[in-house]
Amino acid sequence: MNEKNIKKRNLYQEFMDFIDNIVKWICIILLGGMLFTAMLQVITRHVFPHPLSWTEELARYMMLWLIFLAASHIAKASSYIKVTFLVDKMPEGVRKILLVITKLIILVTAGYFSWNCLDVFTTTSVNEVSPAMQISMQIPRFSLVIGFILIFLQALAAGGLTLLPNEEEEENI
Repeated sequence: MNEKNIKKRNLYQEFMDFIDNIVKWICIILLGGMLFTAMLQVITRHVFPHPLSWTEELARYMMLWLIFLAASHIAKASSYIKVTFLVDKMPEGVRKILLVITKLIILVTAGYFSWNCLDVFTTTSVNEVSPAMQISMQIPRFSLVIGFILIFLQALAAGGLTLLPNEEEEENI
């Protein structure tokens, strides 16, 4: 790849890359844990007279954490589901404006949900426990808070890359 086409990155974006690597490893561990837990549930259901009651609940909570953590990686990579056949036919300037508007909508939405999930997390009862595992329901609820905050921060880093000119454009100025 040509050095001139590489966009500049700042310290915040490098830090978010580091966070994304940690998130990817956590997602890998969660996915493996979900697979193990689901297999354990199937085995105990067919082999033992009394299957384990906590495995389905644990797999569900791991899936919840996995979804919201993986969503932050999607925000970093800007890999959202999108239909671009109309946008691709527009002039370059209009496409860039639409891209900035899209990034702003994602940031505002993630910020709004971060704030509301944090509000729900802090106002709900700490004493509420899950039925099978008897753990605090704050643990699965916290996945929404962490997930949306990470989505916001990763979208902010990805949006910064969109708005920074590359070195080739700077030379022409």
